[in-house]
Amino acid sequence: MQFKEKLYYLFRNSTFKDNFVELFLRQGMSAFFGFVLALLLTNITSFVVALIVFVLIVFILSILLSKNKHQFDIVEILKEEQRASNWIEIVRIGYPLSRPLWLSGRYMLRVEIGEIVKNAAEKIGGDITIGDSSYNSYFILASVLIDDLGWTKFVVGQDIKAERNIKEGVRIAKENKFWNLAIKGNRHLIGIISEKNCSEEIETIFKEIESLKENIIDVNEKNVIEAGLLFSRAEYLLKVDKLDEAMKLTLSAQKLFFDLADFERYSKTFDLQAQILIAKGPSNYTQAKTVISEGMAISAKWQRKERYIRLAILSMQLKTKIIELDKHYTKTEYFQDKENMDNLFQKASEIGEDIDNETFLLQLKKSYKHFCKCAKKTIKTRKGKE
Repeated sequence: MQFKEKLYYLFRNSTFKDNFVELFLRQGMSAFFGFVLALLLTNITSFVVALIVFVLIVFILSILLSKNKHQFDIVEILKEEQRASNWIEIVRIGYPLSRPLWLSGRYMLRVEIGEIVKNAAEKIGGDITIGDSSYNSYFILASVLIDDLGWTKFVVGQDIKAERNIKEGVRIAKENKFWNLAIKGNRHLIGIISEKNCSEEIETIFKEIESLKENIIDVNEKNVIEAGLLFSRAEYLLKVDKLDEAMKLTLSAQKLFFDLADFERYSKTFDLQAQILIAKGPSNYTQAKTVISEGMAISAKWQRKERYIRLAILSMQLKTKIIELDKHYTKTEYFQDKENMDNLFQKASEIGEDIDNETFLLQLKKSYKHFCKCAKKTIKTRKGKE
């Protein structure tokens, strides 16, 4: 791991932060009087040097104490097991964390733990019991490559590594006849490749998915796969401006997710539905506003933080479009909209601080600033015409 990454995870380590703050405050008063005395006896240079030395000492002590108090530091626990070559223990502890870390937006932590679990799974080569379920180590390996080290890396901007890992995961899944994983991996590939506008490659992957589906026997599993496939196809159709087809498939996926009681995935259909409605034009803006509001309520209920932020961004973008079209926009409306957008921006920003994706926060800030600029400009323009 690079020095920059090590520093990143160190500062996110709650034990380190607690130790640093405690040591700084506990020793702060006595150190302060010592610094003042040093300043009086010497000069400002000595004071600055003494302050820097003090902070460095606290920093080093915090690291040392953190190493001795890491009972809740899951990464350090896994690394200890790694040093002891306890591969099964690593998988037992780390693998079940994958989905919760994704849902809570802990993307970088998911990647770091995923790397450790991947290395362990490669060394097992057999079945392993986790809780009441038995997993093949190759299933876990393919799953980690496709999700933790694949789709997660794509979300945080590591497209090349993500695509490479997903393709390797799909290969392992197909070799071992884990058809659902192979299908999931191919769906992720569609999401990545669609950013490059490679239509032919995407259609080839869709055909492969249809072929892989023939191997699925379990009805419930088929429905889960079908819901995900409908959603992926809808996302792709939106990108190529086939909006009516995209909406039809989105609503079908939404219903399937609801019927399956998969509310975490159900929540993600609302921002896609809203995007389609906005793309269809002004006559659909009112419906889009309703969909966004409903989606935000559901995302908040099921704590889908990244979905809430996406919908907050869409809400700001939609409000901006509506203002631009309003020929009678008033100052009263502006102050009301500004208050609503301020509150939304504040809440979404706080949620955004809990997830490892700076892109979301940048998009949120950009959308908020664009709304403010557009609203002010509209008021000024309208006033000039009066």
